[in-house]
Amino acid sequence: RAERHAAAQIRRLRPDGMFSVRQQLKAAAALGDSAAVEELLAAARTLPAGLQSNEFFGDLALQTSQELEAHGHPEHARSVLRRALEWFESRRPEERPWRVQLRHSIALYVTGKYPAALDTLRPVAASIGEMNPLYLGLVGRIAAARGDTVEAQRIDAQLASLGNNLIGSNTLERAFIASGLGRKDDAVALLQEAFSQGMAFNIRWRLHWLTDAKPLRGHPAFERMLQPQG
Repeated sequence: RAERHAAAQIRRLRPDGMFSVRQQLKAAAALGDSAAVEELLAAARTLPAGLQSNEFFGDLALQTSQELEAHGHPEHARSVLRRALEWFESRRPEERPWRVQLRHSIALYVTGKYPAALDTLRPVAASIGEMNPLYLGLVGRIAAARGDTVEAQRIDAQLASLGNNLIGSNTLERAFIASGLGRKDDAVALLQEAFSQGMAFNIRWRLHWLTDAKPLRGHPAFERMLQPQG
C-alpha cells in the first residue's frame, strides 16, 4: 500500500505521464485491485505514446498482465494481455518503430505464439543489429521455450562472446535462456553475475513478475534474490 501511495504522488506531479500511470498500474495489479487496474488502463489509452521509449499502451498492458499473473490473478492477466496484443496488432507501419516491434514480439512470446513472435522480431535486427543482446537474447529465449536446446545453447554462446562491458545486458539474457531450459542454478548464478556487471538497479525490481523468471519462482536462491537489498 505504501507503493500505491508513492505511485499516486508521482501521478499528481505528472498527471499526463505514461510513466506515472505505469507506477500506479504496478501497485494496483500487485494488490489485485481489478477496478483500479481497469480505470488506469482506460486512462492510459488517452495519453500520448512515447514510441521511441517503452511508454506506450501496449507495453503498459503487457507489464500489467505479467504483474497480475505473478500475484495470482490469471484470468484478469489474460484479459489484459489480449488487449496488449490488440493494441500492437492495430498499429500502422509508421507506429511500429523497433521498440514497439520488440515488445509486440515479447507479448506473442508470453502467450506461447513462438513462430509469430519470431516473425515479428526479425525486422528489429535491421534497426539494432543481430548481435544486440535485446534481439539475440529474445531469439534464444524463444528457442528455449520451444524446447530447441541446441539453438538456445548456440545463442547462449554468442551472448557470452560479447564480453563483460555491456552492463550485464547479455548476461541477463543468458540467465533467462538458462531459466527457460530448466537450469535453475545456472540461471540464478547468471543473474547474480549480471547484477555485478551493472544490471541490478534496472532489473531486480522486475524479477518477481517477469515471465522469463517464472520457472525460478520457489527456488530458494532466487527467492533470496527478491528480498530487499541493503
